[in-house]
Amino acid sequence: EHLVHPLLSAMSEVSNKKVLVVGGGEGATVREVLRWSAGSVAKVDWVDIDGDLVDLCRRHLGWAADSVYEDPRLSYYPTDINVFLDRKEVAVYDAIILDLPDPDVDELKKAGPGSSVLYGAMFNTRILTHLKPDGGLVSHCGPIRPGADDTVCRPGLTWLAVTLFSEGISSPYHVCIPSFQGEWGFIMNKNAMNYDPILPGLSVWDKLTRSFSFNWPNYWRVL
Repeated sequence: EHLVHPLLSAMSEVSNKKVLVVGGGEGATVREVLRWSAGSVAKVDWVDIDGDLVDLCRRHLGWAADSVYEDPRLSYYPTDINVFLDRKEVAVYDAIILDLPDPDVDELKKAGPGSSVLYGAMFNTRILTHLKPDGGLVSHCGPIRPGADDTVCRPGLTWLAVTLFSEGISSPYHVCIPSFQGEWGFIMNKNAMNYDPILPGLSVWDKLTRSFSFNWPNYWRVL
């Protein structure tokens, strides 16, 4: 919910959105995107490289009902996102949602400029090339913790803020995820603080949680 709904709420005035979901093999991310009406989200392209994993999650985990996978707005592509975005027929998107493995900043620093590693320079260029000029972009950033040194306490968030989100609005936010045993970071290029609607029936994301998520108390910066 934190990955999907802040961005789509901030873009609620944009109708018939074409959305790209990258990763999220368990199906929960596309499930949340497709909660929005067809008038709001008209088309979802879902790219996850591991088709076998997607099938296993659908059959055994049940994160998303069959109705999600069978929604006529959804198209699934079991391929590398870099390969997918290099296809000539791929258009630009109103919103791109990245549900990928945590950014490995140490490995990213080692990667050369020509590498297609996730969150690297070439990957970022491909993503931004396929995002409309006023489009919305969001990614999770992995685990975070309080502290004055951003590069140590929030490495993934800091990396994405400097690379993929270096232009325009950059809105970092966070939430405690008990099953992950800690705080998790997110970043998007829209400001969701005052945007409605918040969809009914969600488990976590509401107006109170939103106010906490986009607030960074002083202890995050000084410990």
